[in-house]
Amino acid sequence: MAVALVLASGVALAAGREIPQAAVKAVMQVDAAGGLRLGRDAVVAGAGAQIRDADNRIVQPSHLRGEYRVRVFLDASGQLHRAWILTAEEAATPEPRRLAP
Repeated sequence: MAVALVLASGVALAAGREIPQAAVKAVMQVDAAGGLRLGRDAVVAGAGAQIRDADNRIVQPSHLRGEYRVRVFLDASGQLHRAWILTAEEAATPEPRRLAP
């Protein structure tokens, strides 16, 4: 019973994760060497960068291959700071509206 509760709470946490509204949608490609591209632009993972999978677990670029729909934060120097691989439901939702600066 305790195991079922732990598993159920983990699924609820992943399903209800909060991605900051400032994170923008993008297509991230990961090559065999762990190199990252956002759209056509190569990007470097900054110090302390995190990529979270659709279950909200932190994953290393070396464990990913292919193309993913994501929401991302880049740091001031244009390096990847945070990325969330989106579920089908998250990818289908419109990007949050932003206020003009």
